[in-house]
Formats: sequence, structure tokens, C-alpha cells
Amino acid sequence: MKRINDPLSCKRVMDNLRKKTRAKNRFILVMVPFLTLLSTFSNTINDEKLYNEMSMSFKDSKTIEYGSEFKALDYVDKVESGEVIFTGSVDTSKLGNNKVIYVVSNGNVKKEFYKEIEVIDTVGADISIKKDDISIYTGDSYDVLSNIDSVKDQVDGDLSYKKEVTDTDKGYYTIVTDFNNNVAGNYSVNIKAVDNSGNVSEKSYSISVKDRPVYTYSYTNSNVSATVDTTSVVSAAYSFLGYRYTYAGASPETGFDCTGFVYYIYGLFGKKVGRSSGDIIYSGTGVSIDNMQPGDIIVWSTRADNGPTHAALYVGDGMMIHAANPSQGVILSSIEGWARSSHIVAVRRV
Repeated sequence: MKRINDPLSCKRVMDNLRKKTRAKNRFILVMVPFLTLLSTFSNTINDEKLYNEMSMSFKDSKTIEYGSEFKALDYVDKVESGEVIFTGSVDTSKLGNNKVIYVVSNGNVKKEFYKEIEVIDTVGADISIKKDDISIYTGDSYDVLSNIDSVKDQVDGDLSYKKEVTDTDKGYYTIVTDFNNNVAGNYSVNIKAVDNSGNVSEKSYSISVKDRPVYTYSYTNSNVSATVDTTSVVSAAYSFLGYRYTYAGASPETGFDCTGFVYYIYGLFGKKVGRSSGDIIYSGTGVSIDNMQPGDIIVWSTRADNGPTHAALYVGDGMMIHAANPSQGVILSSIEGWARSSHIVAVRRV
């Protein structure tokens, strides 16, 4: 390069250089934003293309059963140009429609899709019964509702019994039967439950009504001897007057029912008699009412077929000691007085 010794010429050269530099910088300042804008525009066009290409199709299913597990992806058929990165959820403990969101992503581009899913109840109430088959005798009272353990719906909870229903009623259970306890035969009891969603469930059980047998008990007219000290038996019976009546009770600690009292007294003397009215009537030896002696067991009945319903200990002079009922407990009663509502069907000597 040729050296310029003239100061003025040197200045002109430097000024020209500065002008060129400033022009170049202005060009750069103009071009950078333009290029940035161009890049942004290009990216926007590309993102818009990706967005338009992203699609999702769903399966036909639009419902889910109450209380079941919701899996959002089970309702997706196909996803084009992207992947599902987020889904909404459904509370299946509540009936009704739900709008579920699905978010699909492809790079930096995200797109939302929606599907309507309804929580429905198609399950009827669960009917639980105690026994499948019931057997009774003619004349026995029986409540057909007593064999129902529970009627419970998954949504509505326990359903209540309704005797008279219409076609528009919901949220109940009812009984349909031709059961007649006075006529021997086999009967079906149908339990029908209708929940608040209109779901119907049914369950049946059977009742067999048998002709009531007539109970007869043998006895001897001879004056057989007791195998225990009957004076001590009577004395022991008196010592428990005033004790409370307890169903199925057979001890002073728990209280007594009628056969439990007789069972306990004879147990004190090492004798085992029947624990129920149906068994105690066969304990010892049968004797006639005319031959009744203190210490004998009196078996009573309030039934036309002579089926045993009560037991007592005869203590002499027309009196007996027995666990009468919950309001009276163990008492002393006259046989004549008790015979107003009951009758003797057997006398047993142990």
C-alpha cells in the first residue's frame, strides 16, 4: 500500500472508510430483523401445517359404568401426527355427562380434543335372602319379609319396602306371592327391586306349607317311681322363685326360660332332661294327669295340634313353679289358672 504523507488526503481516506462502515452497519441493522421476521414467519407456517395435520379419532363408546375405573386412552381409536401427552379424568362415583380433554403434542405444537363420556348405572340392586327354602305347618304365622337380609343398590344404597307400587315408581323393593299359610302347598315368593335408574332385579325363595301333624304322647297309668328325691327337687324349685326370665337361659346367672329352668333343676341332681319343649316331652316316663306327683314335669301347649309350647315343675296342691315369661320371671302358679289359656299335653316323671 502506498503511504499517504499528505494529512488532508489521509483525512479524506479515513472519512470514506467511515462512511462505508456506517453504510454496512445500517444494512446489517435492517437485515437482521428482516431475517428474524422471515424465520418466525416460516416457523409459524410450519407450526400451522403441523397443527392442521394433527388429528384424533375416538371409539364409538360414549359411556362408562358407575363405580368402574376410567381409562381415558381406552376411548381413543387413532392419533395422527403426534402423541397424547395429557388427558382429563372422569369421576365415576357421580352419574351424568363429562367433557374429557385430550392434549396431543408434536414438537412444540399442541392441540386439544374433547369427548363426551356419560357415567351410567345399568346394574340392579343386590337382593340377599337368609334361606332359599322355608318350611312351615298350616296355621303357622310367617312374615315373608323376614327372610330378606338386605336389598342394596350400588348407587342408591338400601332400598325400602313398598307394598303398593305403580309403573312409574322407582327406588323400592316389593313382594309378589300367592303365599297362604292356611293351605298346604308349595309357594314362591318373588322379590322385585327397582332402583332410581330404573334397573330391575329379582330374587325368589320358596315356602313349603305342610299339613300340621297331630301330636300324641303315650303314658302309663301305673304309678311308676321317680329316680330322684322329688322332695329335694321341689325344694330346689322354690329356691329360685323371683329369678328373671331370659330367652334360651338355663342358669341363675343368665336367667331361665321355661325348659331351661326345668333342665337346670334336674341337672342339680345329676339328671339330664330335654332342653327344648320338643325334647323334654320325651324325658323320663309318661304318666297320666290323674297320677301327677310333686317333682313331675308338666308339658303345656297352646296349639290345636298339641305341639308343646311350655314346661313347668309340679310342686303339689294343684300348683307349679315355672319360668313364665319376661315380665314375670320364675313364679308359682295354679294349674287351674294356667289352664285358662293353655292345656296339658303330657306329664313326665324323671
